[in-house]
Amino acid sequence: SEMCIRDSYVVAAGIIFGLSISVRIMGLIIGGILLAILVFSRPLRAWFYAIAAYSLTAAMTAYLTWPYLWPHPVERFIASLQVNLGHQHNPPVLFQGASYASSQLPSNYVPTLIGVQFTLPLLLLAGVGLIWMLINLRRNSREFPILVLVWLILPITAFVILRPAFHDNIRHILFITPPIFLLAGFGLERIQRTLKLKKVLMAAAVTLALAPGIVHIVQSLSLI
Repeated sequence: SEMCIRDSYVVAAGIIFGLSISVRIMGLIIGGILLAILVFSRPLRAWFYAIAAYSLTAAMTAYLTWPYLWPHPVERFIASLQVNLGHQHNPPVLFQGASYASSQLPSNYVPTLIGVQFTLPLLLLAGVGLIWMLINLRRNSREFPILVLVWLILPITAFVILRPAFHDNIRHILFITPPIFLLAGFGLERIQRTLKLKKVLMAAAVTLALAPGIVHIVQSLSLI
């Protein structure tokens, strides 16, 4: 029964993966993140069959829910991937008082965008979580550091060094939001354990951390 439960999880995850690809082809990043985590954290025999079933289920789901692929699945899939990676349109992007082509943005564009889009308490807590994780790298499981590396650090580094075409604000890198919040939660937990904060003080700290975002949401709603 335990094996059946695990198999159902693999199939369900594969279906979700396939749907994410058919909605937006860059959903492939999800599978890449999972594969990298498994390759670096588990022996081959522990993940090979599961990832094969996961990939097959995802491929079938993407094909069945993406009518564009039906006549020529391989050719059209490759063509769609090339279009998304190529960014054939090149709209201007305003940044720090200047207009740039989306394919010629400065290397500090993405770090600056992250600093503007996320609140200061969130970034500070994520920084605490990242530092604590690095300090205790040898003591803890490798899965969480690998997750952060593949899901957050490598993509941001790639954007800074390779400077691919980028436009329409942060929507191209929304996938980095979960690991940032994971690190922030990890940082908040470390602070609570280190300072041995009581529930009341912990609730107050969480409220202060959330306050800037809540205030901004209320202000935005008032402008609608």
